[in-house]
Amino acid sequence: MLSLESIYTSYGQKQILENLSIGFPKASFVAIIGKNGCGKSTLVKTACALVKPTKGKVLLDGKERKAYGEKPWAQKVSMLSQMQSNPSLSVETLVMHGRFPYQHFSRNPSERDWHIVQKAIQRMDLEKLRYKNLQSLSGGERQKAYLAMVLAQDTDYVFLDEPTTFLDLGFQREIICLMQELRDEGKGVVAVLHDINSALLYCDAICLMENGKILSYDSPGHTEQSALISKAFSVQTEKVQGKNGYTYLFF
Repeated sequence: MLSLESIYTSYGQKQILENLSIGFPKASFVAIIGKNGCGKSTLVKTACALVKPTKGKVLLDGKERKAYGEKPWAQKVSMLSQMQSNPSLSVETLVMHGRFPYQHFSRNPSERDWHIVQKAIQRMDLEKLRYKNLQSLSGGERQKAYLAMVLAQDTDYVFLDEPTTFLDLGFQREIICLMQELRDEGKGVVAVLHDINSALLYCDAICLMENGKILSYDSPGHTEQSALISKAFSVQTEKVQGKNGYTYLFF
């Protein structure tokens, strides 16, 4: 379990998270939703130890973050940020970056590193692009390359900040399916999502945030029935029953 206990996080004088507690289990797919500026990205960055809380504890398997070294932590927890850089690297070189937490100072890849990188490239269907420069790829292809890097890191917990934003429907569905597969493999997957219907349809639990606090943390069904989504987004929603039996929300 990766958990946050009584967390306060601020940027300068601005308080972002206030007395926030939550736990993310393995073998689960959790969506974090809420209005822009409510603290979603800060929550995942705090959970990954990319941002240090001003108060509170981040615990992994009962031990505080400071009990782990940088490499042991990076072998347990990974994150794909909302905005990635666009360096002049080949896809293969980028994916190998995911193996850095397992390498010695020289960063010479082992046979195991190459094997895991190959599997990640194959899984994301990037074999034909493995020697291409990232700067020559489309947005969707570049996102898949970064996801392959996260796969190569092979952590117990995977955090993703808006992984489907600006992607077409085909790429969005592909990434959602990948997150479900990682959940089924026993990993804890936590994703900030803007598509509320995808969160309701495909996730095991939904963390709904408002003003730096957790408004609810429950199953998709209970979240949808509670009317808290309307409250958090300050909009009226209409439920429509689809032919596949799923309920969709229209705003």
